[in-house]
Amino acid sequence: MPTASNRASRACIRIAAALLALCAVAAVQAAQPAPEGRMVRVPTAYGTYFEGYLAGPSDAPLGVLLVHDRWGLNAQAKAWAERVAALGYRTLAVDLFDGRVARRPQDGPAIWRSIDPVWTVANMDGALRYLSAGQAPVVAIGWGKGIGPLGDLLRRSPTALAGLVLYYDNDTLDEASHLPARPAMPVLDITVGLSLATGW
Repeated sequence: MPTASNRASRACIRIAAALLALCAVAAVQAAQPAPEGRMVRVPTAYGTYFEGYLAGPSDAPLGVLLVHDRWGLNAQAKAWAERVAALGYRTLAVDLFDGRVARRPQDGPAIWRSIDPVWTVANMDGALRYLSAGQAPVVAIGWGKGIGPLGDLLRRSPTALAGLVLYYDNDTLDEASHLPARPAMPVLDITVGLSLATGW
């Protein structure tokens, strides 16, 4: 019988293959899946709430936590949640920008700086609790600047995730400094525009 770790490793590979295939398909403007997800309110340990986009079956054997890049929880991030959910996973895309969406490249960094890191921590912890409530293991996918909050989560809770998929570009490689030196789970590191040996 496969262990949770083996299932998570296979899921990471399957998700990564799907991400790569979907990137190729997106290049030729393939149709997007019809939206089936919905916005949900996610509680934090402080008694506050933040929003996330939830998609996929409630009885899925694996949860997937998506953390957006510097653009926020925009239509593209929600579309990725739908794509991952279509693979059969319960997927939660967090909104760390409190409903704001970057429209220009300089907007994202300004929004990140305006948010107290305490709330980012509370929201990430709340998202993990919300998604893992059914006792299913959770794999996370972080894009660009979203890798930083995932790294901070793993420094607080080294075994909180069953797997990790990281998607960088040349502008966000420094986000790797937030990650533990030796993560306690399978990691798939995708770097766009640069070939980089990470040692993981």
